[in-house]
Amino acid sequence: MPTRLPEPASSRVVLIGTSSYKELPNLPAVQRNLLALNDVLTDARTGGFASEHCTIVENPENPSAAYDPLDEAARAATNTLLVYFAGHGLVGPEADKLYLGLPGSTTDKPWINALDFDHVRMAMQNSMASNRILILDCCFSGRAVGDFMTPVGSAVAAATTVRGTVTLASSQSGMVSLAPKAAKYTAFTGELIRLLGSGIPDGPEMLPLDRIFGLLEHAMREQGRPTPTMRSTDSAGNLALTRNRAVDPTAPPWSDPVPARTGLPRRKMLKAAIGAGVLGLGAWGTYELTACSTVPESLPGPDRVETLAFSPTEDVLVAGYNDRTLRMWETRNWQEVARFDTGASVRSTAFSPDGRILAIGSRETVSKVLLWDVRTRQPIGAPLPAGHGEWVDGLAFDRRGTVLATSGRDSVVHLWDVAGQRRIGSLIGHGGAAVYGVAFHPRDDNTIATAGNDGTARLWDASSQRQVGDSLVHPAFVNDVAFSPGDGALLATACWDARVWLWDVSRRRPLDPPLKGHPLHVYRVAFRSDGLLASVGYANESWANRPLLWDVKTQSQEPLYGHVGTINDLSFNRHGDVLATAGWNDHAVRLWRLPARFVDE
Repeated sequence: MPTRLPEPASSRVVLIGTSSYKELPNLPAVQRNLLALNDVLTDARTGGFASEHCTIVENPENPSAAYDPLDEAARAATNTLLVYFAGHGLVGPEADKLYLGLPGSTTDKPWINALDFDHVRMAMQNSMASNRILILDCCFSGRAVGDFMTPVGSAVAAATTVRGTVTLASSQSGMVSLAPKAAKYTAFTGELIRLLGSGIPDGPEMLPLDRIFGLLEHAMREQGRPTPTMRSTDSAGNLALTRNRAVDPTAPPWSDPVPARTGLPRRKMLKAAIGAGVLGLGAWGTYELTACSTVPESLPGPDRVETLAFSPTEDVLVAGYNDRTLRMWETRNWQEVARFDTGASVRSTAFSPDGRILAIGSRETVSKVLLWDVRTRQPIGAPLPAGHGEWVDGLAFDRRGTVLATSGRDSVVHLWDVAGQRRIGSLIGHGGAAVYGVAFHPRDDNTIATAGNDGTARLWDASSQRQVGDSLVHPAFVNDVAFSPGDGALLATACWDARVWLWDVSRRRPLDPPLKGHPLHVYRVAFRSDGLLASVGYANESWANRPLLWDVKTQSQEPLYGHVGTINDLSFNRHGDVLATAGWNDHAVRLWRLPARFVDE
């Protein structure tokens, strides 16, 4: 079928975008996207649509405010319906649900305060328009699949099941891709605007979507940006949105109607396309990258992943499984270099500060701790009789690697002389409740923090083996503790109430409000050396789940989508550019390539 333009009188355009958020990071480029896209689509000389039939919906207050104009346009269009969205994309508990972020949207309840993508899809499918075009440019951080094969990608692809439909979406590779700091538009939409507005020299009179997509894909790839994805049915890809300005000798050059970005506030935002996204905007953010080797998306395992840890001195990752195996990878090439049967389900792991010893906590009838020589890959002496009931949940070495703290289901923390492999003390005080987590202070080996099933975190003097100060009281079980790097002034705690609590260690007071974003219980927390905080938690086995990255100063968060079900553990590598997470239900160790450090935008 020959290339054709829409019939302006019987076509409709709805441009929806959210640039201002109450809890999520603002996206000022989205406002400029809407204005410029409207201008190029309705240009009097080259545009394919009538300005009176193009509706801009910016920062809709609620789902109805976004949906109603879309529904009205879908009912009115009989020739062409074009729907565009830019903003944050969110995933709900179900792995196949996508929500489009609105100003009041949050990551923990998108089904209440965001626009359900299913409603967009149904409005488009029910429209009488002969041609339906869906363009999505939304920030959605997860795994890369340019072919819509993830659950969320499948939901978007379902929009193309109706004849005459084109779906064009930005998508991410497995690596981070960031836009220039002063970018006027998001990368994907900005390139689309440039092609439609300026045209293609030596190109056809009209610019079909198939041709536009090919050039978009090439340009984004050449720039090292996320490459887009397109799906179409029948001959919908032959539809043009504009005439080709570059081949019209009488047409003046396209004039960008949006002024350059000036005077925007400088701030740190935890918003980058970390990992990868099916529909990732991923072209803006405030991180500066350093080079590191490419990492695979995941390391599939034989069973539930209980624990994992990166070596603090070597390029080594270990993971322990429910089926009693421990696996080791050399991370420069991601080759498995060791695997052995520990004799019991592996519950916890911790490296000594010099990376030479790996402590392995078991889950069995009578729990124990195995010390393993990392270089020879052999056990060191006999297992330590941990005495923590059936589980060893917490393991931590002091700064020198001479003392190992262990905890479990018996409410006691034991201290061990590593060289002599003997118990040298015990911390008793959680009221008979299990102790799930333990950590040494980064500067003071005499200070230990513990996390208990009694709803408290506690600080201890290792020499006297007594609690120091009041307990840090939480509204539910406390699963883990982590000191902030450097001075240890903050203590992060993982709470069963679905929140991460931050405590001023010297004053024994919480910093309000707690960090909120997990759907259910928080299991583990970990700091990177620059203060970036990560947390993981529990989810129903069929739910999409996400590790969360936090800027503790601004409370900005970045979800990393990819897991399904509970995430048991997490660890940063020694360079800080890779985060590993342990999937309990999906049996996968997932690897996330991260920006190396914050930069001030």
